[in-house]
Amino acid sequence: MKKNLIRICLLLLPGCAALLNALPKAVMLRFAGPEQSFYEYFSGFDLLPVGYAVWGPMLAGVSAAILAVLGAIALYKPTKTLKKWMLGLAAFGCVMSLSPMILGTLTPIGGIVATLLAAEAVTLWFFK
Repeated sequence: MKKNLIRICLLLLPGCAALLNALPKAVMLRFAGPEQSFYEYFSGFDLLPVGYAVWGPMLAGVSAAILAVLGAIALYKPTKTLKKWMLGLAAFGCVMSLSPMILGTLTPIGGIVATLLAAEAVTLWFFK
């Protein structure tokens, strides 16, 4: 029962992260206006932040979506190699999700996505 619950978590955690990354307030960009700067919010899968060299949320969302697919595969046929790939992808997605923190534009949704991907990595690390 415990292994089945862990396998379901390996599917649900990145699935929720990918869905949250698709929300319209997942990425914040700061623009300079004529008198003061202003903020605009975008989806993590939107191409406008990528055009302004904010790649982290897009890469985190794509890695979360790939992790969800790999989690679905791991439900039926779990292997050690698959879990190693999933661990590396979860760690990469977590770091990419936290990269807007360098610019001071991390949103609460981005923090939740990073937490979900970190929980995925911890689950994969401890429950082999």
